[in-house]
Amino acid sequence: MSEKMKLELNPINIKTMKIPIRGRTPLLVNKISDKVRNEIQAKRTGLKMKVKEKVNPTKDYETKHHKLSDGSFGFPASGFQGAMVELAKSRDIDLGISGKFIKGAVQIYPEDDSGNLKLEYKEMKSNTSSGRDSSRNRTPIEITRPMFVGWKCILPVQFDGNVINQEQIINLINYAGWHIGVGAWRPQNMGTYGRFEVDIERMNKMSDTEK
Repeated sequence: MSEKMKLELNPINIKTMKIPIRGRTPLLVNKISDKVRNEIQAKRTGLKMKVKEKVNPTKDYETKHHKLSDGSFGFPASGFQGAMVELAKSRDIDLGISGKFIKGAVQIYPEDDSGNLKLEYKEMKSNTSSGRDSSRNRTPIEITRPMFVGWKCILPVQFDGNVINQEQIINLINYAGWHIGVGAWRPQNMGTYGRFEVDIERMNKMSDTEK
């Protein structure tokens, strides 16, 4: 009778850290409203939409905000996660980490069920620029979006310490902030908004319990 093979698992070395970031340029937010989502879905499925409602600028502006469960302004954790992945996929910047690898090994997780991270900021303004609506004719319109000046937030990060270290993650986020950015008209989309950097001074001042 053959002996049973003893199986052993390599434990995953799950670690957490908090990385403070600050905006290099203003953050332009543009959350897709439920109305626009429904219009996009209708186009994909061929469903007929009701007669288009007249745009209410004030109401439309308010729907572009990302908010936490307590009503405070935030930004999706997935936006920063996406910036890291896009940076890691770039062949021009070699940090020794692939984009596919980052998706599983590193996770920026939200503060609550809203999926967002709380924003700190000096000032919030409205930014108006030209764009096109979601109709078939793509009619030119003016789009007003919320813009945060002097913004910053803290990224709660969870990662596998067996395959990536803190220094790699900090550098990855810092590079992603410059080359990719977050929000509307970010560098990735030929814009200048939403650039950020790791606030290393604030990070060094954080206590062990804050980290």
